[in-house]
Amino acid sequence: LKNFVKYIAYVLNTYIDENILKTARDLIFSKLIHLPLSFHNNTNSSELINIINNDIPTANGALIPSIAPAIRLPVEILSSLIILITFSPLLTVISFSTSIFSVWFVRVLRNYIKKYSSRIQESNVNMLSRLQESFHNIRIVKAYSNENYETQR
Repeated sequence: LKNFVKYIAYVLNTYIDENILKTARDLIFSKLIHLPLSFHNNTNSSELINIINNDIPTANGALIPSIAPAIRLPVEILSSLIILITFSPLLTVISFSTSIFSVWFVRVLRNYIKKYSSRIQESNVNMLSRLQESFHNIRIVKAYSNENYETQR
């Protein structure tokens, strides 16, 4: 019975995840299609493809698993805090004073990861742009025998 319930929960979670992903992709695509032509002239189509293909599933993968803990964790924290204060108020104050350093350290790491992630994303957009340009203009590349140049790019 336990495994059957886990299986049903897994199927439902997958169904919900996929529906949220599809809805998000549809909404973003609809917004992108209705943007003015000036936006599309200034933006690589590979960047837009990258947003729909990579960024939305990444955001979905980051947000969906955090919904249940977002509900469960505040209750756990509050109950743990009450238990800690009843056992030893002094140790509770000491533990919170050390947690300030941990929060600062996590923020520093978060900023570093954001910068690194932006560089990786930009590199991915450049690669997709080159691929798209090469494949869309393959006749021109072959007409001028520039296959080696495109490969080196």
